[in-house]
Amino acid sequence: VETAASTGGQLMPPVMGAGAFIMAQFTNIPYSTIIGAAFLPALLYFSSIAFFVYIEARKLGLKPVPGTGVEPIGKLIREGSHFILPIAVLVAMLVFGFTPTYSAGIGIVAIVFSSWLTRNRRMSFKDIIDALELGTKNMITTGILLITAGIIIGIINMTGISIMFSQLVVEWSGSSLLLALLLTTLASLFLGMGLPVTAAYIMIAILTVPALKMLGVSLLAAHMIIFWLSQDSNVTPPVCLAAFAASSIAGSRPMETGITSWKLAKGLYIMPLLFAFTNLIDGSWPERLVITAFSLAGFFAFAVATEGFMFRPLTIWFRIVTLISAAGLFWPKNIIINCFGFFLLVAVGGFTHKLNEAELQNSDGKNTE
Repeated sequence: VETAASTGGQLMPPVMGAGAFIMAQFTNIPYSTIIGAAFLPALLYFSSIAFFVYIEARKLGLKPVPGTGVEPIGKLIREGSHFILPIAVLVAMLVFGFTPTYSAGIGIVAIVFSSWLTRNRRMSFKDIIDALELGTKNMITTGILLITAGIIIGIINMTGISIMFSQLVVEWSGSSLLLALLLTTLASLFLGMGLPVTAAYIMIAILTVPALKMLGVSLLAAHMIIFWLSQDSNVTPPVCLAAFAASSIAGSRPMETGITSWKLAKGLYIMPLLFAFTNLIDGSWPERLVITAFSLAGFFAFAVATEGFMFRPLTIWFRIVTLISAAGLFWPKNIIINCFGFFLLVAVGGFTHKLNEAELQNSDGKNTE
């Protein structure tokens, strides 16, 4: 769960991964437009993980641990609301058109200032110097990565490999957008093995975005497809670096952890299909909200079909019907099929709920006797 959720951190606005800033530079699309388009898909991704967690907890009969109460929201706001200040400053400066470098510099100043608003976490001069030192060391890795990526981009553009690769994708797919997306997914998996997400995004974008544009995908949607697919190497076996890191912390089996995280992060593969075949990225807000609502139900249906549980364990036929329901809810640009998928999901839920209630009443009657 932690692997799948952490992978989504780079997909959630307002502060997305470094790839989002590079996307803004590649496309000349304002960063504010990018985070606006990314908000609803990110909510869908985290909701899909939450559905898996909820269904698995119901399936295993997990209960809250006694004595682990939640901190009152008022107390959290009083003690930590000022830490929102640096994020607000950073996002506001990006929205108003300042460069990422300048915005980050002002954001650093805002972090120091916000620490001075606390009683026991105020940054001293030594703390500031130590933080700058640590940031400089961490920046070296990113700098080397970007320099190397720049060299690769220059070679690819000079040799025309990107155009050739795009033409091959279009030719092999037979001008089918679905097959082109499948080829792009495979390319992102193999090219992204072991690479940081930003490097994987740069590599895949310069090779496959032209092909997607040839097949009618808009510029922003094409880059968003690649941006999401570039995350899959973190959770997809056999090279799932985030899952291996999580397994070392948890003491679990690495490959088993990778397979489970791959199952939970299925949104990484479903969302690009929605980007390509629906108006989730480029449509009006009413259109996007309708697509989001049906997709939310679709992710729930997909989680139910995958886990095989909804109020009670499902038979193979119920799982097939629920999977058909998920396909109907995700179906692009056809509200009738979407409503039919929702009807199937409600029907399965109502029927299984009645069966579960009947079993509970029978067991209560036997216990009473």
